[in-house]
Amino acid sequence: MAFPGHHPQDNLGAKSILQTLTLVVNPFTLNLMPKDKDGFTLVELLIVIVLLGILSSFVATGVISAQRKGRDAQRKHDLTVFKKVMEQARNDCTGAAYYPNASSGVETTRFFQLADTSGWLVTNNYLQGKLVDPINSGGYGYKYDQNTLPSVAANVCTNSSSGKQAFVARALLENTKDPEANKSRISCSNIIAVSNFTNPQPASNDGNYYVCSEPK
Repeated sequence: MAFPGHHPQDNLGAKSILQTLTLVVNPFTLNLMPKDKDGFTLVELLIVIVLLGILSSFVATGVISAQRKGRDAQRKHDLTVFKKVMEQARNDCTGAAYYPNASSGVETTRFFQLADTSGWLVTNNYLQGKLVDPINSGGYGYKYDQNTLPSVAANVCTNSSSGKQAFVARALLENTKDPEANKSRISCSNIIAVSNFTNPQPASNDGNYYVCSEPK
């Protein structure tokens, strides 16, 4: 039986493909339609539906994977930008004395004291806009810690009367096995060792991507 709107010349290529697929699936039991008959058999339509379902699952998996990779790339880029502007801010201090200060709060709060819309780096034009994790919930979010430098002259930078010797920031990646994550942790290990990160504690292969201050 032909479906309304179908024409024999429109179905020739599709019929050929579907007949081949039907033969591959079960050449002994499936009743193929005659070559001179218009339209598709029920079996052929079911085969198409199954194949489309399989293809759509592959496409969906590929899209999700690409989205995760894109978000992780954004996290790495954001933290690289953060490190760059923190170094610029330190260089603008008198004698490059110390980094901008995030005074209090949990790790995510300290980051946003510097890099949110009203954060010091934004209001002082080191950042053009805030930096925020693409998900920013459920364990995903940018975190920041800093260390105080003893005997730093007061008020040599514009946002604090006490200096910060070093900083480290991190972001949890969705691909927790990303080799760049553990490499970044190792490169910042000296600063991480004296950081106050607690949620969770830094560890080997913890899936976080780290950036930190340059050695003095």
